[in-house]
Amino acid sequence: MAAELRIRRLQDEQEALDFSRILSWAFALDAHEPARLIGHAGPDNVRIAVGPAGVAAGLLLLPMGQWFGGRSVPMTGIAAVATAPEQRGRGVAAKLLTDVLRELASRKTALSTLYPAALSLYRSVGYEPAGSRYCLRVRLADIGVRDRDLSISPIRDEDVPAVEAAYRRCAVASAGYLDRSAYSWRRVRCPRGQEARGFMVCVGGDVEAYLYAVEEGRDARSRYRLVLTDVATVNERAGRNLLGFLSDHRSMASEAVWHGGAASVLTSLLPEPTYQASLVDHFAVRVVDVEQALVARGYPPVDAELSIEVADPLLEQNRGPFRLQVSRGVGVVRRVEQAQLRVDIRGLAPLYTGFLSPHALQTAGLLEGSERAVRVAGALFSGPAPVMPDTF
Repeated sequence: MAAELRIRRLQDEQEALDFSRILSWAFALDAHEPARLIGHAGPDNVRIAVGPAGVAAGLLLLPMGQWFGGRSVPMTGIAAVATAPEQRGRGVAAKLLTDVLRELASRKTALSTLYPAALSLYRSVGYEPAGSRYCLRVRLADIGVRDRDLSISPIRDEDVPAVEAAYRRCAVASAGYLDRSAYSWRRVRCPRGQEARGFMVCVGGDVEAYLYAVEEGRDARSRYRLVLTDVATVNERAGRNLLGFLSDHRSMASEAVWHGGAASVLTSLLPEPTYQASLVDHFAVRVVDVEQALVARGYPPVDAELSIEVADPLLEQNRGPFRLQVSRGVGVVRRVEQAQLRVDIRGLAPLYTGFLSPHALQTAGLLEGSERAVRVAGALFSGPAPVMPDTF
């Protein structure tokens, strides 16, 4: 079956309708949701696998960036990977992903990131878990913060650039956060087609904290939970006022729920550790262009060099060895003859993001090298644990 497939863009409304039906079945979506997803991504960012019987599978491409080492690395997210029910188990999705990765490599895209529903499939084309997404919950009655010395106001359309700038100030200091595209911001502000309400703490014209929230799960007494589709603070004072704002909803709302790392600035401001954190997903990363990826990310302020040979059965241009030379946090890459470190393309992703240490990857059989090379790799790719509040 896979040999008969052609991978290409949508060509007409009938193909869009056929892919929408596949999406609806695969993800149990209502009749209008697939068309909305395709429209938000843009028809040019849809790839379908077409066989003798028509559209067999498809996915969405989401060009954006991802923050590592204080720099935004060009990344294309993969979303809504779906195969027609009658075509499953025939290699259709693997063929679709292989062709898409080759297309991204031809554009010199550094990374591709996704949330894998079937890890074995994505591992077969070079993805590997490389970061986490946690759900955090706190009962509003347990917040215990009552700071109200700063004003909080609704976010208006004219405030959006300042809000996005505040997000960027937080994201740049994190590993794995998205350098959000319009698609990602739309998911924050209109989750599943529902409008989220935004509130901000503004000081001297700058947004220092904000949140977007929807009310969900009303019970017989009209009590609900506040689901934060996004929340950020750039300093302690603004964060404490944001917590006070949430606490003031405790008469009707039972808890606040949001996503991110296992801990956050907001949780660190709670007087007692009254929150709960649970792992929801690991996101997976595929290094699409090794040279571009190594150059694009930031590094600790050390002077070091490391030569790396990558085993990539799918993309020949990724087979090194490459020498990474880092000075003052900036990397320069060139091809060399010999390598100090050898890593499988799957192992490169969690090394690159800092999700797993070189020693852990060595134990897992995804990396090998001298003790010195392993130590240098650990120093170069160290940093905060990679997390992502968003899903796509």
